[in-house]
Amino acid sequence: MKKILLLLFVLTSSNIFSQINSIGELIRGGVEDGQKLMKSYLFPYEKALGYTAVDNCKIYLSNNNDDAFHLGIGLKVNSIFISKENLSFDVNSLNLTRMEPADNNFHITPTLFGDTTSIAMKSKDSFKPPFKPSQAVATFQTPQGIGFHALPMPELQLAASYKNSQILLSAYYLPYKNVTLIGYNISINSQISSYFDLTKDFPVQFDISAAYGGSYQRVDLDVQPDAIFEAFAKGPYDDQKFLLNLQGFSIGMGANYRIINFTVYSNFYFQSFKSRTQVLGNFPINVKDPSGTFGANIEDVTDPIDYNISLNSFRFNFGTQYDFLKIMYVKIDYSISSYNSLGIAFGVKIL
Repeated sequence: MKKILLLLFVLTSSNIFSQINSIGELIRGGVEDGQKLMKSYLFPYEKALGYTAVDNCKIYLSNNNDDAFHLGIGLKVNSIFISKENLSFDVNSLNLTRMEPADNNFHITPTLFGDTTSIAMKSKDSFKPPFKPSQAVATFQTPQGIGFHALPMPELQLAASYKNSQILLSAYYLPYKNVTLIGYNISINSQISSYFDLTKDFPVQFDISAAYGGSYQRVDLDVQPDAIFEAFAKGPYDDQKFLLNLQGFSIGMGANYRIINFTVYSNFYFQSFKSRTQVLGNFPINVKDPSGTFGANIEDVTDPIDYNISLNSFRFNFGTQYDFLKIMYVKIDYSISSYNSLGIAFGVKIL
């Protein structure tokens, strides 16, 4: 199962990163329209990364009322499922100023997690080259989706517990060609009912928890002028990059019941995160230029994209952990929110 999950992540992430490489093309038709298209295309990806960042993680390393120090290490794959309404978007609803679908019958295009299709876009401005029919100043295809409606994220986890309280550190580092993705999470949990004589022996124990996390992503882009207008380009276009920074937190409370080697638990969280997306560097944009030889020209724009997203939501989580061979555990949980998720973890109790 673990090998299948990791293989699934490798295949999915390579498709994701390949598509993110192409988002620089969205700027070709203009900065304002490019930002609207990019924001809609990447929205489910940024939201899924946010859900991973604020995930409130815990591992049950000891029995109830155990005051000893414990340490554990493990691997978790958390799969965030993208809701159906975020698999595509209508270009016509974006109120683009310079661009429009090349065919009015095709105006629905996939988001990053949508189908492996795209639509042709063209500028509303056109020009007429000598001895040729009139043509749009700029044309491009919208990025395709990856055809897989979930984001599986592997995390290395290190947990330490003492006197019914725990801190758990989770992190991932994913370099892939010209893409770097780094994520982190710090979760703190305390089984508060075990601190009171009246409730410490109850079969069901109650806890409170908080988490803080984030991610950083960089993609080196390569957007060059159209060949037909290359003579008009100024440049250089050799330091283009896409940056995504995200931070957030969650707070919650829950309960668990432990019997023999099984622990059954549920939790309810409030989570909040925000992201900043930037496209930096010098980029060529096709513009209409009636005074030019061809009636079109290249305009350079610097650091064209910079926008923020903030999201708040609630999450209900439930799952179970099974301990075997005294030092090993397997843990499965499912979260219900606007994006549901499934987490599977394997690990070893070192102490």
